Amino acid sequence: MTDAVVPVDGAADPDGPPIEGVMRKLDGATSGNGLPAGTIAEAVRSAVTLPDEDGARLLMELTLAGGPWDSAAVACRLPSGTWGTRTGTGALGQVCDRLQWELGEGPARDALTTGLVSAHHLTADPRWPTWRTEVRALGARAAVSARLYAGRTLGTLTVYATHPVDPDRAAGDHLRTMAAHLSVLLDMVDRRRNLEQGMVNRGIVGQAIGLLVERYGIAADQAFATLRRISQSENQKMAHLATVLVQSGDLPGLHGRGD
Repeated sequence: MTDAVVPVDGAADPDGPPIEGVMRKLDGATSGNGLPAGTIAEAVRSAVTLPDEDGARLLMELTLAGGPWDSAAVACRLPSGTWGTRTGTGALGQVCDRLQWELGEGPARDALTTGLVSAHHLTADPRWPTWRTEVRALGARAAVSARLYAGRTLGTLTVYATHPVDPDRAAGDHLRTMAAHLSVLLDMVDRRRNLEQGMVNRGIVGQAIGLLVERYGIAADQAFATLRRISQSENQKMAHLATVLVQSGDLPGLHGRGD
């Protein structure tokens, strides 16, 4: 198997890797016909029960086990709003992937719009001249990137090899299959996080409404209308303004009374 996955900032998982038992079952599972369907199904079922990074790691390891690849990386939209590498398995994949977003060129960037981009022989490939020169110096000789999509573009899954790779239909089909599984996993993670954040936001907005009701003796719907008015006039999200109000007791545009 490849090196253990860590977040791209290099921080290790303090709780240790809980997926090793599942990954051991992948060792020796490959055959001339690729991974058995049962092995893939078991790993995918396990991935959705694991912590987010571990689930992604397991699916990346499964991707590598079904093709001639040495490392992999997943890119997505970061909290800053820009596209960038989220995590990876193997040092080569993480470095090569990050260079794409830093340099503004590479197969993963193109895959965001075209779906699948293959570069089986980076030595002879004329595309992405700056990125290709840098990753070849690092030892990369092939890369294939697949878009992660589940009703919306979620990012890319890119696999890297330290040797040129001949096109292989079975390996390509496996990569697309694993990209589909990973897309579903990431979409589920995003939806859960949005739901959890929504619950937090509703809680803080409720606290802010209660504060306004108590302070000004107004009805709850009037307090909500006040927050909405300030949100629109200040071009700030209501949850952010509610947090400021609860923490500081005041808001721009409040003018000392409710509406």
